[in-house]
Amino acid sequence: MRAFVTGATGLVGSHLVEQLVERGDQVRALIRKTSDTEFLRDLGVELVCGDLLDASSLFEASRDAEIVFHCAGLIPIRGTFRALYTTNVRGTENLLKACTANNARRFVYVSSVAVYGYRPLLGADESQPLVANGWYSASKIEAERIARQYQQDHALETVILRPCAIYGARDKLLLPSLLNTSWWRPLPLLDGGRYIIDFVDAVKLAQALILAAIRKEANGQAYNITDGASITFRDFVAAVSEISGKKLRVINLPSRPAYYGISLLALLARGLGLRNLQVLNVESVRAIIHHQHFDISKARRELGYEPHSDFRDGLRVALNWFSENKARLNMHF
Repeated sequence: MRAFVTGATGLVGSHLVEQLVERGDQVRALIRKTSDTEFLRDLGVELVCGDLLDASSLFEASRDAEIVFHCAGLIPIRGTFRALYTTNVRGTENLLKACTANNARRFVYVSSVAVYGYRPLLGADESQPLVANGWYSASKIEAERIARQYQQDHALETVILRPCAIYGARDKLLLPSLLNTSWWRPLPLLDGGRYIIDFVDAVKLAQALILAAIRKEANGQAYNITDGASITFRDFVAAVSEISGKKLRVINLPSRPAYYGISLLALLARGLGLRNLQVLNVESVRAIIHHQHFDISKARRELGYEPHSDFRDGLRVALNWFSENKARLNMHF
């Protein structure tokens, strides 16, 4: 296939590009001038500069693409409220416009289980009502709506994947935050990390993205993508500690004071115009203070998606990568 990938320098996008190249597909990746492209250049893919908020750059970058994979976007702990919503919604719409103008066949969008809202959900499948109770969840719901509208109005094939918390080699967020814990920088576990939370290996998510691109029956569908395991955040931290051989430093925090404390910080940051503060951490807190586990039987049935038989298998590969690259990454564990 002729594939165009946004977010190619990120965790999900880099694994996707790697697997597409291994398949022998023709790959073009959207990058910024400031992006670290060493990994992509080593793979030999075509690199084009552009920006999700620059519609003209997307039109040129996606020209002749058969399948467009939209992996780029902002997450709750990055950027301001306005930047998050603008990038995730307007950026997606700009890309959809470019897809239709260039007659792309299929648009594969990386959404999130956040579209179901921050509330107790156990065994939730894709028929669950969407609940916009946060800026991030609202942005993903609106982006999904626009994608479906383009499918209806322009006959653009569209597939939506809804992953959970993502980890893997080249992770710049979750695993580094765990591995870099120390006595003076412990990891806060809200309510002791007792809540069930789903995770997914970026390798497996990339496989699901390719299946979403090639399976005819996937057109017009949405799929939950997880590792399939029902574990607590405390279980995940314990697995990282066991596999890495590092005793992770944690501190237990009651969720209610943490939530209100971060909410107050966010309010002060907005009032004082302190845009560099990560004011959306409050939404991240809301996302992990409920039991949430999602049903992936639809992805298994229609996409042929299969997660690891044991989530530790993917975690072990990722942690081995960090161990091999810790000197370059300036990590100590």
